[in-house]
Amino acid sequence: MFIIYGTKSFQKILLTSGITQCGHCGNEVNYNLTKVTTWATLFWIPIFPGSFKYYWLCPLCKHGYKITKKEAMEIVDSSKNSEGNVIDVEGTQVESPE
Repeated sequence: MFIIYGTKSFQKILLTSGITQCGHCGNEVNYNLTKVTTWATLFWIPIFPGSFKYYWLCPLCKHGYKITKKEAMEIVDSSKNSEGNVIDVEGTQVESPE
């Protein structure tokens, strides 16, 4: 019997920033605050999360930089409206990252 195991990463966009110029590709874009979760897999089925990382990413070239969880949560908290809902740059309510 064979056991097949490994890892798989999933990305979730938590929030979108205002328009800025990407330092890598030079396009005017809205950077995405992205949470990347790496899961341990067994027979290609995700079993449990292994790590969480946060990035500011250009949606076109996927170039960006890593930030800490504390920095990511401060950015999300500063984007909340008076009811505690996270609002992105277009004024759309997004779900909480927690």
